[in-house]
Amino acid sequence: MRLHTIVLLTLCLAATACATGDESAISTDAGAADAGTAERCGDLLTTELVPLVEGLLYTSESDFPLTPVSWASAALDLEAVRALAGIDASAAAETRDFDALFDHIAVPQEWMDEGQKAAAERYAGLRRWMEANLTGLRVLRFGTVRIELFIVGQDGCGGVAGLRTVSIET
Repeated sequence: MRLHTIVLLTLCLAATACATGDESAISTDAGAADAGTAERCGDLLTTELVPLVEGLLYTSESDFPLTPVSWASAALDLEAVRALAGIDASAAAETRDFDALFDHIAVPQEWMDEGQKAAAERYAGLRRWMEANLTGLRVLRFGTVRIELFIVGQDGCGGVAGLRTVSIET
């Protein structure tokens, strides 16, 4: 029951911090909530991501939801994620820069309507959360035209965590 309470409290803090931009509410210290709890990784991180991406769509030539993912004790590279995610071995693969992606989607622009600006602000909060909780952040892309996109980093336990979505690019 104690761990459940800590998880709920962490979710509330993370959602509030990302929505308001108050990074001081996000703990990057694994022992901050309770010296006896495990490292911040895996299911705990994906649970925290759920409210941050709820209703948020990744826009390309079509809109797709973002889905939290995590794999324990996984390498943060194309081939490991390909195997864990069940991506065909023949699919084209490349790594792209995390900052370049978020510089594009998380910065409100003058030409954006209010809905687009609100989405950019949510992406900015998501970026802050990912930077506070994951290391080695990168974007892994598999396929052509319909691209399986993973925005991932290394968690505190040596696993991989982040988001999965689809980008349509013709």
